[in-house]
Amino acid sequence: MNKTSLLHCMIVAIMILGIILILGGAKEGFSGASYPQSVTKGLLLDDYPTTTHPGLSNYSYSSAWRLYPTWSVGSYAQKTNNVRYWKTPCNGWTTPADMCGGQYTNKNITPPILQPPNRCCDRVNYYCSV
Repeated sequence: MNKTSLLHCMIVAIMILGIILILGGAKEGFSGASYPQSVTKGLLLDDYPTTTHPGLSNYSYSSAWRLYPTWSVGSYAQKTNNVRYWKTPCNGWTTPADMCGGQYTNKNITPPILQPPNRCCDRVNYYCSV
């Protein structure tokens, strides 16, 4: 294969990839949200309700750290700071601190109730193995 045919193959491959990217639409890198909606409305629009006037909040580093969940050790309630369902996307570690609480409001959390397996089966931890 000579150099000109190799160059032609590369140009055709780049053109095909370009057409695929144009027809595929623009997506944000890691979120999967479409481009105009993620800029105008926010990335977490489907997960958290937005405030009426989005913007910066009045939090500072000395007040935002209180949002981080802490519990005493040795509780019978078995609470840890490993929260699975968050009321707000702010967890006390937001940088800069005034970005926390300005865009989204708290949501009502109803964690799902785990039902025990309803049949006799080989179990792995709590669930039935297939």
